[in-house]
Amino acid sequence: MKIPKHVFRVPTKPSVTGRSSSITNSFIAAVMPHIAPNEKEVHKVLELLGMNEKNIRCAYCGGKHTEWDHLKPFVEDRKPTGYYTSIRNLVPACGKCNQSKGNENWREWMENKFLLAEGFAERFHCLEKYEEWAQMVPIPVEKILGTKVWNDYFERCNQIVTEMKTAQDEAKRLAAIIHQYLEKQNASG
Repeated sequence: MKIPKHVFRVPTKPSVTGRSSSITNSFIAAVMPHIAPNEKEVHKVLELLGMNEKNIRCAYCGGKHTEWDHLKPFVEDRKPTGYYTSIRNLVPACGKCNQSKGNENWREWMENKFLLAEGFAERFHCLEKYEEWAQMVPIPVEKILGTKVWNDYFERCNQIVTEMKTAQDEAKRLAAIIHQYLEKQNASG
């Protein structure tokens, strides 16, 4: 008898390289500004998004919010976009939408995902008002730091990602040995 997925599902097996984008994001986020908002700014954002302190929901789908998402991603194609963490670039989101959107353009992503969903036009309009208010201007990272300084810094990230790939190959080899051991144990037991 097949076990229904809602009853039990084996967790996805992680990989060493599965975190390489997290490493890249961390290298970029570590040098980009991370500006905490004041109370007035938070209230303004909620107002622009048609929300209040007692009714915060995902700005994309309208569901329960669980986190705040960068409307404009700070990493694209493993390079900084110049956008950073600030209330002028953060909107409430649910984890599902945040993961699904990734570093896509919010407009195109929403139109592809929610165009026919109830409340889409209102949420879309609110995000447009928010974006207009925010006037988020990207920081020219490479220009400020200089190409050599930035490339030297980012080369460290590339070295770590390369080491992760080597470690993943080794992990596969070791996992095969452990799997063989387990098969022998099960065959003899």
